[in-house]
Amino acid sequence: LETNHPEQQELIYLDKINLAGSNKNQDEIVKLTEEAYPKYPDNKSLVTLKYSIEKQLRKNTPQAISVLKKYISNNDDYGATKELSDAYFTAGDASSGIKALLDELANKPYATGIFANLGNQYYNQQQYAKAEEAYLNCIRIAPTISVYYASLGKINEMNNQKEKAISYYQKGLELNHNDYESIRSLRKLQNKKDVFSYFEEPNIDELIKNAPKAADYPDDNSVILNEEVQKVVYEQGGSEERKYLTVKILTQKGIDSWKEYAIDYDSWQDLVFETAEVIKANGSKVPAERNDNNLVFTNLEIGDVINIRYKLNNYSKARLSGYFWDSFYFSHGKPYVTSKYSLLIAKNQKFSYKFSQKPIDPVKTPADEFDLYVWKHGKQESLQYEDKMPPL
Repeated sequence: LETNHPEQQELIYLDKINLAGSNKNQDEIVKLTEEAYPKYPDNKSLVTLKYSIEKQLRKNTPQAISVLKKYISNNDDYGATKELSDAYFTAGDASSGIKALLDELANKPYATGIFANLGNQYYNQQQYAKAEEAYLNCIRIAPTISVYYASLGKINEMNNQKEKAISYYQKGLELNHNDYESIRSLRKLQNKKDVFSYFEEPNIDELIKNAPKAADYPDDNSVILNEEVQKVVYEQGGSEERKYLTVKILTQKGIDSWKEYAIDYDSWQDLVFETAEVIKANGSKVPAERNDNNLVFTNLEIGDVINIRYKLNNYSKARLSGYFWDSFYFSHGKPYVTSKYSLLIAKNQKFSYKFSQKPIDPVKTPADEFDLYVWKHGKQESLQYEDKMPPL
C-alpha cells in the first residue's frame, strides 16, 4: 500500500496501528499514534487513541482533555463532547463539564440526550432545580418518553417534593407499565408495603430438616422439597415474579441430573439472581458457579440440597403491553413434597386460569389493593417415563 498508494498515508497509519494491535505490540501503537496524530488531528480514530494514551497510559488528564478540546473546536461531534464533559467531571471540574454540555446545546437545542445528560450531572451535584429544568426540556421536546418522567420523579423525591414525585412517577407508568424501579419508588412514597412481603416466605431450614430420605423414593434420583412461584401483577399492567426451587439429591444419577441447571426465561424477561447454592449436610453453603442463566454445582454429593431463588421482571411490549400470562406444572418427572403457585393481582385486573388435569382450588385472600390467590399441592409422585408416552 505504501508503495502503490502513497497518497493514502492516513489510511496506512490506521492499518499499521490495527496490525500492531493484532500483534499486541503496545509500544508500536504508541509510536505510530504519536507520529500520525499531529499530521491528522481531525481523524476521530487517531484522536481516540491519543486521548487514551494520555489518559490511561500516561495518567496525564490535562493533556488528554486538551486533545479532546482541540478536536471539538474543529468538529461537531457530540460523542467527543460527552467524553470531554465526563473527563472534566472525573477531574473535579464540574463547571467546565457543564459548560461543555451547554455549548453543545447551543448548537443542538433539540437534543434530548444532551438535556438528559445535563440533568443527570445536575442531579449528581444535588442541584435539583436545574436538574428538573433540564428534564422538563426533555419532556417539552419528547413528551411520550417515560424515562424522563421517572427521572423527574427521582429528582423531586430527593428534593422532598413528595406530591410532585408521585405525579411524575404515575405519568411515567402510564407510558411504560414495566418500570419496576418507579413502581417500587412510588409505593414507598405512598407508604405501601413491599409487594413480596404479602407472600409466605419458604423456610429452607425446615424444608431440609423434614426432608424425606432416599428410602422413601426408591425409584427416584432426587426429590423436590419445594417448587414455588410468587407472581405480582400491578394495576398498571406490569408483572414480576420470584421463583424458588429446593431439591434434595438422593443418588449418583441425581448428581448427574442436577450438577448443571439452566434457568428458562424469555428475551422479554430480565433475570435477577438472588440465591444459587448447595447446602451440605453440616449446614455449610457452597455458591454455584454462574454464567448468565446457566448454573454449575461443583462437588455435589448424595444428600446435598440445591437451593435456587431468582426474580424475573417481565417487559411485554406493543399490543401485549399490560397483559400477563404464565404456565406452571404441578406434576412432572420429579417427585415433590410441596408445589405452590401464588398470584398477587391488583383488584381491577381480570384473569382466567385453566388446569389440564385435575384442578386445584385456590385460597383467595384480600391484601390491601390486591387479591392473593394461592394454588398448593403436596406429595406428588413423579411421572415415570413410559415408552411412546406423549410430551408433558
